[in-house]
Formats: sequence, C-alpha cells, structure tokens
Amino acid sequence: MSVLQRARVRLIVCCVAATAVLGGLASAQAASAASLVTGSTYLALGDSLTYGYHAKQFSEELKSKGFAEAKNYEEGFVNDFGATLKVLQPKLQIADLGCPGETTETFVNGPGAPYTGSYSHNTQMEEAEAILKENSNVSPITLDMGANDILQFLEHTCGFPSTYTCSETQVLTEVAAVSGRVNAIAEKLHALDPRATIVLVGQYNPYPAVLPPPGADKSAAVYNIFLANYASKIPGAVFADPLTRFNPSSVTKGPETEDIPTICAYTAMCPGGVFNPASPEADIHPTTLGYAVLAESISSLFGPTGPQGVTGATGAEGSTGPAGPAGPEGAAGAEGATGATGPTGPEGATGKEGPQGPTGKTGTAGTPGVTGATGAQGAAGSNGATGPTGPEGPQGSGGAAGAKGETGATGPAGPAGAKGASGSTGPAGPAGPAGVTGVTGATGATGATGTNGTTGPAGPTGPAGSGGNSSIAEFASFQGVQSGGCLVYTPIGSQGNGQCPPNGSGFSTSYLLTGPTPAGGGTVSNLYASTNATISGASSATIAVINNTASGATLLSCTVNSSNKNNCSNTTSSGPVSAGARLEVKVTASGSGASNHDWQVSFRR
Repeated sequence: MSVLQRARVRLIVCCVAATAVLGGLASAQAASAASLVTGSTYLALGDSLTYGYHAKQFSEELKSKGFAEAKNYEEGFVNDFGATLKVLQPKLQIADLGCPGETTETFVNGPGAPYTGSYSHNTQMEEAEAILKENSNVSPITLDMGANDILQFLEHTCGFPSTYTCSETQVLTEVAAVSGRVNAIAEKLHALDPRATIVLVGQYNPYPAVLPPPGADKSAAVYNIFLANYASKIPGAVFADPLTRFNPSSVTKGPETEDIPTICAYTAMCPGGVFNPASPEADIHPTTLGYAVLAESISSLFGPTGPQGVTGATGAEGSTGPAGPAGPEGAAGAEGATGATGPTGPEGATGKEGPQGPTGKTGTAGTPGVTGATGAQGAAGSNGATGPTGPEGPQGSGGAAGAKGETGATGPAGPAGAKGASGSTGPAGPAGPAGVTGVTGATGATGATGTNGTTGPAGPTGPAGSGGNSSIAEFASFQGVQSGGCLVYTPIGSQGNGQCPPNGSGFSTSYLLTGPTPAGGGTVSNLYASTNATISGASSATIAVINNTASGATLLSCTVNSSNKNNCSNTTSSGPVSAGARLEVKVTASGSGASNHDWQVSFRR
C-alpha cells in the first residue's frame, strides 16, 4: 500500500486523542484571481477544520462505539473544495491528513503517542514529505494550522475562558510567533514541491464580543495579515481569509455583536439558535454550511467555478438571514441546486456578480429583448424578466437558432420582450436582449430554468474579499529614534532609521521610502506601531505615514502615550494616494520619555 493510499485512512487514535482539545480555536483577503495548478492529488494538511470535525457527532460516536471513524467526517471544507477541483480534474485524488488538536509543534515533531499511530511516518509533516516524494504531481496543498497554538496560549497564559489576564501586546506577540511557525512549514512544503499551489488558510473569530477590547476580531485580523504577507513571499502560494465572511464587523468596523448572526449560521456556537459560548453544547467548529463557506473562500481565489454557483438555490435561504449568510451559502454552491442553471452557477461562485454574468450571455443570444420579456414564452422572455433566465436564453439560443424566433414577433412574446429590454438594465435586462429575438423567446421555455438562477443574488457576500489587492508595508529600527526621524522600509533595507528625505525630492531609491504606489493609486489603512519601551507621564510619540512624493501630507497616524504605553493603532483609511507615490514613516516625540526608542510599524496600502 502506497503512502497516498494510506493517507485517507486516518486512524482512530488521532480522533480519540482529539477529545482533549475539542475547544481548539477555529481557523481557516483574497487577492485577484490566482493561478491554480491542479495535479493528480490534492493534499490537505492541518487540524480539526481540515479533518471536517463536528463536536456533537464526534462525542456521540465515542459514546456509542468507543471510537470515531474518519470516513464519517466527509462534509468539511476539504471535500467541498475537492469537489470543485474535480470539475477540472475528475480523476483527482484527495489525501486528507488533518487531525483534530494538531499544533505547529505536533505537526512537525509529534508528541510520540498517540498521534504517532495516525501516520505511517510518525508525524503529519513526515507523512506529507513522503507523499510529495512519492508523487511528483501533487497540487494544490492547503495548510490550516495555528489555531490550537493560540488556544493553548489563551488557556495557559491568559486564563481563558474563566478569566482573561493578558495584555494586547502579549496576545499580538504570540500571534506573530505562531504565524512565523506556520510560515516555516509552508516554506518547507514549497521547497519539497516548488510547482505546487499552496493555500495558507487564515482564522475567523468564533467568540465575538466575548474577549475584552480590542476583541478577538483584531487579533485574528493581525494573524491573517502576517499569514497573507508570508504567502506573498512564497512563489505560487496564496492566502484564504474567512474572517470577512464569518466576522463582517472586521470589514464594517462596527461592534463585534454584528458578527453574531453569521457566527450562528456558520458555526455551532448557538445551541438552540441562541449565541451562548458558555454552553457545553457550543462548538467553535463550522456547521456544514460554514465548511461550505470556508471552501468557497478558498475556491474564489482562483476565479468563479460552475459547481459552486450551483448553490444558488441555497442562496435563497440566505435571503431569510439579515446578514445574508444565505448569500455565502449560495456562493458555496454546496447545494448545487443551481446546477441546472450552470451558467448562473459560475456567477454564483463569484457572488453577486455571478447571476448577472450569465444573464448577459443570454442577452446577446436574444437580441429581441422584447421576447426576453416573455421569458417563459420567449427566449425565456419571462426569464428575461428574471434576469437569470436570460442565461438560459443562450441555450434558448437554440431558440435563436429558432430564427423562427423571428416569428417570435409572435406578439405574445413580443410584449413581454419590451419588458425584457428594461430587464437589460436590471437582472432581467440581460434576458431582455435575448428577448429581442422574439422567436428565441420560444426557446424561452428553457429560460424558465433560469428562475433558479434568481436565488444566485445571495452571493453578494463575496465583496468581503475586495481587500485582497492590498499589501503590507513594514518599517522598523534597531536603535533609538530621535524625534523627527524616519524608519527604514524593511523590504528593501535592514532595520534602522535616518533623517527624513525632503518632500517631493524625487528619490529613485531610499531605504526610508516604500516602492512606488501601483498604477491606479490606493489608500493607507490599518496602521499599527509598537515600541520597545513604555511611554509614561506627559510624554507621547506620534507615528505618521507621510506621502513624500507629493506635498508631504500625513495620510494616517496614531499616538503612543501613558494610556496605551507602548503601542497604538489606527484602523481607518486615508484619502486616495496617487500612483507612483512613495511613503515614509516619521516619529515625532514630545517629552523626554518619548525619544530614543526602537519602533516597529506596519500598515496596509
């Protein structure tokens, strides 16, 4: 039996050992569509999320049989994402090595027992190495890791959940360390197979409004920023961010209580329908719907996929949810109900965009928008009214073929077609054009199927990923910075500081300036600064991100003083920054206690 054949046989001991870590933190900005290499095998590495864990199902199996079988946990994100990949590669094999309770330490070194019984090569890392050496065509590789490391820190160091004694700095320091260990694993995987697409899966916050300010959304966001930055430096690697889907307040900047509806929909934290993290039945792991949404946050990185759109029907359910949880569901297309609306499906994957796209196709088909209005009659003219039906119109293109459709002048469809024209502006719009081919409208019957597409709108939740195009800028010094000094931009220079360059001096290169802002310009947001000393009394230090290329305007700033002691942050966004602009970070100290300190600063641009 090869390593790959054994990979799916995740032994019982791994599952039983996981009962001691059932509370592991759930882990899971997408950039523009990435390039996906699909090989003969999809390798999934990680903890309970990769395993497809459901606490209630797991405990019931242990109670009735004394053990749990991995084959009963096939509704996790690995299987959902794998189903999408199989549309492109029907013979794809899935090697799922996920094990509940796994940490970055046990992943690499293993605890000896009982985990060693789970893999023929002792640890998950060694098992993955064996698969990559045995099979030269493994891709993609998903890596979901780090959540249990952070949970153990919260329990052993902070006293969570009975109390909470950690400072924000302690938590963020641990977050940075854990993300660094995950990066080391990812770099090793890349070295073993440089051609494989590696997906680093970020974290969401299952405890909204539970931890003291600034709350767990911020620590999850910082962890994800680190992971996204690491992914950007590994060729072929991408980062999947579930935080914007599970915790929408991280995007709206509203209170974490806004996250409760989606947390109730996507996780088992709401037994009986009420958010109750203290309940023994509460489970931070995703529901079946949550796993589908998590899978969609990964598949959406590589562009729309028909199978996902299928879930348009499910999207309808989403509409019942105020926060549009159904929307994501539609995107996930887990239900595949939309499948019939194949064209709409792809759009469903894209979210809001999906449904309209397909309709457009139909529009073209049925130039006689009028008929489109008749959707059902004409190129699904009635469907045209339904926008989604429009897509069917293309099929109705057969209807087009039905130049007979010209006869479509068949008045009945025609009137509806007029309506379809207006539809072109709206969802029905696309169908409208199709309607023009009044005759095509005859094929419109097919359009009827389009109705399913209507549910597609649920996809709108997709916008959350828009932030993926931004990047992280990091500045740091290794020696004391005097007031008025600027920090070195670490991607092009080592840590340090110096006299700020004159504004608009036109420097082609400088260790104190970022590279030019990309074409199209951008904004600055999520500023975070920390120092190696505590600032007290009346002293203060202001950290400012300045546009050096233009008028020297301050884009974003925050101040460290006796109230926040050694760090500050500003989560707002600056005004627009023009293309080509270079940015600098300046430290302005007030009082003797604020000068001559080391600084580390990061922001999104």
